[in-house]
Amino acid sequence: MGANLLSYIGLESGQFYQSVSQIQQQLKQHFGLSFSRGAISEAQGRVSAMLTPTHQAIKQQVQSASLIHADETRHQRGGERRWMWMALSKIAVCFMTAYGRGTDAAKRLLGSELTGVLVTDQYVAYRFIDASQRQLCWAHVLRNVAAIAQSGEQVNQLVGARLVLLAHSVFRARHRYEDGDLDKARYLRRLRRYRQSWLTQLEQGVMVCTKRYRGRCEWLIKDDE
Repeated sequence: MGANLLSYIGLESGQFYQSVSQIQQQLKQHFGLSFSRGAISEAQGRVSAMLTPTHQAIKQQVQSASLIHADETRHQRGGERRWMWMALSKIAVCFMTAYGRGTDAAKRLLGSELTGVLVTDQYVAYRFIDASQRQLCWAHVLRNVAAIAQSGEQVNQLVGARLVLLAHSVFRARHRYEDGDLDKARYLRRLRRYRQSWLTQLEQGVMVCTKRYRGRCEWLIKDDE
């Protein structure tokens, strides 16, 4: 097998999640090539070995970045459930498949010690990162409070609507600051005011919301820092 065929097999396996048997059938049907399943599996191993140094270099670049975003999602491979993890910097994206979704997998992706700031949702696997280096993703936060506002109970809707309004206010203030319409002092004063109102509404939610959404409010209070 030459470089083009190895690349094709790697693409079918890694990008399109084709099994060895499916790749074997495609090679026969598309190109008239007959290879054993063992030969195809060996080719996958060769491609993996070739790409390992590049993957490690990308991983190290992301881990050393000043700002990193990370997330994870379910990833089916045949009949097996795995997890696809992703970390990205401004110039690189690193993907990693893992059998688990716990802190061990997060440490393999990010390293045990970060020098920059990590942006994530509220998932507990990232809590090994000190709060001074971790920022909650406001898109996830907005989605959580929007769910409260869109619930069937009126008492939830009132609290959720106020939280959604405050979240959008944070976005608007940030955009105005980036556009030069707010100086830094006014921007920080505005955020301090929003933060106090945010905590007040979350505390109200803990008292009056139904059990499911009460927990979301409690969780956001715990992650206030």
